[in-house]
Amino acid sequence: MQAWQGIRTVVRNSLLLANVLAIGWLLACFWASFISALSISNLALFSLTTPFAVFANLVFIVLWLFTSKKYRAFLSLTTILIAHSIVLPLFAFHASNSMPDNTESNCSIMSWNVHGLGVYTVPFKKAVPEGIQDFIKQEHVDILCLPEFRCLSTNQLKPYTQAIIKKNGYKEFRFVAAHKVGAYLTGTALFSKYPIQHFEEIELANNDAILLADIQMPSQQIIRTMVLHLKTFGLSDAEKKNIQVLKKDFNKLAYTYQYARLFVNRFAVAYKNRAMQASAIKDLIAASPYPTVVCGDFNDLPGSFVYKALKGDMRDAFVEKGNGFGRTYNLFSPTLRIDYIFYDHRIGEIQAFDCPKMAAYSDHNPVKATFKLASQSQ
Repeated sequence: MQAWQGIRTVVRNSLLLANVLAIGWLLACFWASFISALSISNLALFSLTTPFAVFANLVFIVLWLFTSKKYRAFLSLTTILIAHSIVLPLFAFHASNSMPDNTESNCSIMSWNVHGLGVYTVPFKKAVPEGIQDFIKQEHVDILCLPEFRCLSTNQLKPYTQAIIKKNGYKEFRFVAAHKVGAYLTGTALFSKYPIQHFEEIELANNDAILLADIQMPSQQIIRTMVLHLKTFGLSDAEKKNIQVLKKDFNKLAYTYQYARLFVNRFAVAYKNRAMQASAIKDLIAASPYPTVVCGDFNDLPGSFVYKALKGDMRDAFVEKGNGFGRTYNLFSPTLRIDYIFYDHRIGEIQAFDCPKMAAYSDHNPVKATFKLASQSQ
């Protein structure tokens, strides 16, 4: 009997120690949301693990409820409540989320990193750009934002721009180039059915830029739209495939360690770059004379320093109307939501949000939000 009691004590104490470690893990994720990577670079890596830290603490809450020490469930529960600002953006549930019809009082916005419309795939598959264009036509959004769009360096209307304009009735097109890939330019594109009153290409740190456009709605309200593609982690498609292989083959531990060291160093640099970019964009948002939408590929997770800096007082369309984890990146983990639509509440009421799975055409899924526009008098 005493031996059994001793075993139970060891198990409970081990469980308590593991719980304390899980609490420390979640608090580190919470701390990372306040500290710029420019101050402590590697701390930002914790933001990649926030969903798992939350899950671990939820497990401990449940486990303690099945023991005689039920009060210990409050350890993790209290920690989750303290860290609620990084927990709440991870998951959303809304019973009704049907897309409303397009009318003059509504405005639909979609952002989709189209990964060069297949230019990085070897051999090139014609079905990829065709599928992307078909999906865009199906969605018929009013404002279309496409990070990693591709066009000819000698003629930005080719090979796909003009077709997208004609098939969808867009009146305006703007493009900010980022890289040259052979005969092509890749960068950020914006298509609009409404007139653009002002356009800027704003340079950021590390040779990146954002696309800024002031778009006049049918109600005469002007919405400032900022389309972002923040600094990536710098992983090539080959490296991404290697990570997928390593996930399935645990015998390659030496390679796993080698890749881990490489990625930690590379990720630390990327986090610093995005922290600089986010600070500059935050100032631009604050200085905007109009209600603002900020969308695109942020390359950072909900609750991170970059997420919080850019969101500020704006609303996250996924949190307001989305469902599930809202995964937007199709590799590695189902928790990777790195594409966003943030909006100023003065734009109007969000009616719907969608994040359809489009892994056949890009490594990202699109994000789409529909708003009932506020009247100009508001």
